[in-house]
Amino acid sequence: MHALGSPHYFTHGSTCYTARNAGWVTTVGELPSNDLSHARYILIVGRNPAGAIDLGQVKSIVAAKEKGAKLVVVDPRHSETAILADEWLPIKPGTDLAFLLGFINVIVKEELYDKEFVKNKVVGFDRLEDEMVNYPPEWAERVCEIPAKTIVRIAREMAQDKPKCLIHRGYHGAFGSQYLNSFQTVRALAIANALLGNINREGGIYFSKAAKLGELQPVHPAPDLPKIGKSDGTGVPGRYPLGSYGDGIAHAIPELALRGELKAGFVYHYNPLHNPL
Repeated sequence: MHALGSPHYFTHGSTCYTARNAGWVTTVGELPSNDLSHARYILIVGRNPAGAIDLGQVKSIVAAKEKGAKLVVVDPRHSETAILADEWLPIKPGTDLAFLLGFINVIVKEELYDKEFVKNKVVGFDRLEDEMVNYPPEWAERVCEIPAKTIVRIAREMAQDKPKCLIHRGYHGAFGSQYLNSFQTVRALAIANALLGNINREGGIYFSKAAKLGELQPVHPAPDLPKIGKSDGTGVPGRYPLGSYGDGIAHAIPELALRGELKAGFVYHYNPLHNPL
């Protein structure tokens, strides 16, 4: 598309994971991975790896459990992953943010966070501390219908195993395109993990490293970037500044087509009629 001078290519991201990616990038800089196999405590919110989604993660979870790790699943339904769990917490759909805010409140109020990590790596903790007084577990219980005493217990249990504990980085479901608060839910998820001091630590979450690959230039130079921006507003201040250029916003395609701004399209490995925009 760049060779044709067009920036208008789209993935399924905005109907799936864009909010998750934007939340992590905005809060900690990039999207991490989960070191599930070395964790002592795993909390999975709104994600179901065992539902034939990520069997590699299931293998890692089972390996961790065989070494004594505890698995807690927060999900409105008793999913395949919940079957593997030591504890399943049925939550009211769309209220995962309230659960995480209540969790963070306990970690901050009871000073269960990794003080060394917060001191050296965290920016804005004092503002977080001031804000969290508004979200006690009792408030969270009224919203998400998980008992306050359970939220307190889970927070204390995880803190005992820090930094070899993690809250799954999330994907679709609670952290994708499902709810208006998904972006802020991801930010709360990132903050909760950071307070546990588990970033780039064994058994926590980590940022993957990759070798820098060579270039085919100058024999096969990459085409110049298009001279125009995406018509859907991706990356445009005042419209969708946190949107991913590489994904675009697929929801905008019908309107752009009706306005005549997009006049032809090629669909590959995607089914917009089955997954309506």
